[in-house]
Amino acid sequence: MLMRTQPEFDVSAIPAGTLDWDAAVPDLTLNSSQLSESSEPIQIRVQIQISSTVERANYPESAYQWLTEVLDGLIDFGQKHGHYGVIKLTKDEYQWLDGILEKLIYSIGENESHPLAPLMEFIIRLIDNYEDTYVPKLTELFPELAEEGPIEVASENKQLAANSPKLSDNELAAQAFFSIGYLLGEGSWMEKALAAYEKASALKPDFWEAFYNRGIARNNLGQYEKAITDFSKVIESNPNFADAYYNRGIANGKLDKFDKSIADFDKVVELNPNFANIYYNLGTAKLKSGRFKEAIADFNKGIKLKPNSVKLHFNRGTAKVNLGQYKSAIADFDKVIGLDPKMAEVYYNRACAKGFLNQHESAIVDFDKSLELKRNNIAALNNRGLAKDRLGNHESAIADFDKAIELAPNHPVAYNNKGATKSFLGNYESAIVDFNKAIELNPDDAETYYNRGYVKHLLGNYESAVADFNEAIELGFNSANIYYYRAFGRNLLGQCDLAISDCNKAIKLSPNFVEVYNVRGLSQVKLGQHDEALADYTEAIRLKPDYTDAYNNRGILQAELGQHESAIADYTKAIQVKPDYATAYYNRAIDKFVCEEFEDAIADYTKAIHIKPDYIEAYVNRGTVKVSLKEIDEARLDFQTALELAEQQGSSDLKAVIEERLRQPDMVEKETVLKSSKESTVNQATSKRRNKKPRRDD
Repeated sequence: MLMRTQPEFDVSAIPAGTLDWDAAVPDLTLNSSQLSESSEPIQIRVQIQISSTVERANYPESAYQWLTEVLDGLIDFGQKHGHYGVIKLTKDEYQWLDGILEKLIYSIGENESHPLAPLMEFIIRLIDNYEDTYVPKLTELFPELAEEGPIEVASENKQLAANSPKLSDNELAAQAFFSIGYLLGEGSWMEKALAAYEKASALKPDFWEAFYNRGIARNNLGQYEKAITDFSKVIESNPNFADAYYNRGIANGKLDKFDKSIADFDKVVELNPNFANIYYNLGTAKLKSGRFKEAIADFNKGIKLKPNSVKLHFNRGTAKVNLGQYKSAIADFDKVIGLDPKMAEVYYNRACAKGFLNQHESAIVDFDKSLELKRNNIAALNNRGLAKDRLGNHESAIADFDKAIELAPNHPVAYNNKGATKSFLGNYESAIVDFNKAIELNPDDAETYYNRGYVKHLLGNYESAVADFNEAIELGFNSANIYYYRAFGRNLLGQCDLAISDCNKAIKLSPNFVEVYNVRGLSQVKLGQHDEALADYTEAIRLKPDYTDAYNNRGILQAELGQHESAIADYTKAIQVKPDYATAYYNRAIDKFVCEEFEDAIADYTKAIHIKPDYIEAYVNRGTVKVSLKEIDEARLDFQTALELAEQQGSSDLKAVIEERLRQPDMVEKETVLKSSKESTVNQATSKRRNKKPRRDD
């Protein structure tokens, strides 16, 4: 059987898709002017969660818009005056601050745990600083009041301010901006939240909580390098603050700095060994860096703490797929489906695992379910097509590849796989069109060059095939198969030294690749290296005792060396293994004739013709043997049949030889003709398909 082109799982497929990093540990919020934290993680996406001590509120979008206006106003206010201390307010500024305070009092009241309580304190401080310094006191306006004793001024503002510890103007301003940043982050206004935290950290350079929350905001905005800088600054101040290591580990992971990510997560384990989600993130980092066994060990620890965690079971299953533990992986995916039957990704990953177990029908059922839950999933369409292809449903497979291409016209993998399936159907020219498109979209995909080269090889375009194999190898495609096929083409192109070099490389990669020894033997024969060729044919037979081509080719070589009896023995062995091997009958007949076993030679030619009725050379040589037996009339009949076949097949060279024999059948130079008519065979290798593990699209 010919080795197929290589369809490949989608670049998005296996290693079966992993869930991404667990959510960042929530950012910090202010509570009664004190900082509190929560270690409670979020499940799937990175987002901000309010501290467990603070009641979460759902604010309308207009409230966040108002808060951004307050933020922008306060930033401009500070830039204008250069500080947030005692400021002589203009009438407009005073009214603006008073309006803010009015809304804050209405919203916050006496709730000192409200996230914006520090902002209200700050606004009160600005107003009080102004009034205390620039607004005349009643006793100054009415001296007689001073004689009556002090009057207790108990404004609502001052009562609220008195409840908080005295902070410097900058400290209070920093906490105000911090509170704004927190609430804007809560509403997913991340860029504005970042601006607020930047202002807070500028006002109070040792405000590590602001750096921490700014790191959270930067993680959310994809500014991972800057987030790492913030978390590192927090760790300098608080070396035992596990959350900072946790979130820095996430940022490092997002940048594929897995070693650093793992080091951060290890520190979290040291500080908080009972935090289940850290084992998820630690395992995920190891999974992404290819440390699959270690990843499974971490997921096991997490599952022990959280037995019904969807993501822990999901990623443990993913790691098992990468280790080839497909049945155990399926058990994990089954668990996930029991916990979350609407999760499209788990059906997809289970289908991929089943595909590796050749459970293609069951895999298709899972791909169907995945597509039902997540329509237009290109990876699922592509891999379902592969499953159908392997069940022989080639047309249906092509329909899936076409659908994937319709959804993503620039998806090279689908074109590659469609071309591979078409090549199996024998639609070689159409397959090359698909491979051309795949290469146009991704000119660095070595596998597609290999596939196109293989199809050109099947079409007999050996020079062009070798060029594609060269390109694939240059791009890093390193397999025994590609060196074998390039050697095959080079042998037929007369590049025997290069063919032998390729065979040597193929054997180094796969010492038991028997077909390679056969091709190397053929190349060595052409170079006159008979002993080496004989050794290669013999090695091929040792590795594969029923290898008929090797017996046939060794027989030819032994005949050329004058060892006709040994040659006949090799042809006989080939015929025993493969009774319909016309070439072996043909070649055995030649050596039987040399050994003057004329009747046996005629019988072998007759058998070859029975197997292959259009075998021109067999008719010619049978006629030649009959001439030697003086059976001229019967010889003429064979020559005439051969001439008709040569005309039908357009074999002009053979036609000239046959016409000469018909003119003078009794003067045939039989020995020369018989030797030149021998056939050597080279077979396409049957080789195990090289499965490329699929990966999942995010």
